[in-house]
Amino acid sequence: RSAVTVLTERPARGLQAHEWIGRASPLNCTSAGRALLLGLPEAEVTALLGADGRGADGPGGDGDGTGPLPGTEHAPRSVGAVLERLRAERALGHVVAAEEYEPGLVAVAAPVHDHRGAVAAAVNVSAPVFRLPAEALPRVTEAVTEAARGLSAALNGAQP
Repeated sequence: RSAVTVLTERPARGLQAHEWIGRASPLNCTSAGRALLLGLPEAEVTALLGADGRGADGPGGDGDGTGPLPGTEHAPRSVGAVLERLRAERALGHVVAAEEYEPGLVAVAAPVHDHRGAVAAAVNVSAPVFRLPAEALPRVTEAVTEAARGLSAALNGAQP
């Protein structure tokens, strides 16, 4: 029900997006989380996020599992909204999450496919919005997508 960070690289800058190894992040409002969902059929996404169609409690929920999914007002916070977003992102082959997980943070991710074609991981780049403005997204998206393609090829036994 979450995306887990297994490797991270840090820039030399003082202000940076902070993610640590082993941290679990929501699937619906993070770029890596939704990139992991891109390869799943809608029924599996629905089962993962909440069979009632609304999902698990977000911040401030009462713990009964019927509240909205986590994230800011920019995030898809119902299963239906996540499915709609995933349909568009599947066509693009990548995910952009702009201030969905927390204000001021933007992230781009692309899925990594294993030898069966299943999504096995995601490559993600995140940064403060002022360091990754909208005009820089195409360049970063291409780099992330290319890195994911390279990892997919390596998992499939292709030579670099």
